[in-house]
Amino acid sequence: MGNSRKSKNDLKWTELLHDARAEEHEPPGKEWVSRREMRDKMGFSDGHMNKILADLIEAGKLERKMFKVWTGSRYYPMSYFREIK
Repeated sequence: MGNSRKSKNDLKWTELLHDARAEEHEPPGKEWVSRREMRDKMGFSDGHMNKILADLIEAGKLERKMFKVWTGSRYYPMSYFREIK
């Protein structure tokens, strides 16, 4: 069995892991808008906004893409939308 004290003192691997995971996440561009931002701008409830977004996606007027966004404690997948022209 290995020496556990040695692994606790050498925490360089945590920095390497953080750097590797940070490279995986691309932030959404300016053309992408979150559901929450759209809901706040239009003044709809969550349920009604979900219905409107589903209808627009089905009609081919909106595109949906998942981005991993830092929420303060971890990266969390969030849906972002943009208009198809």
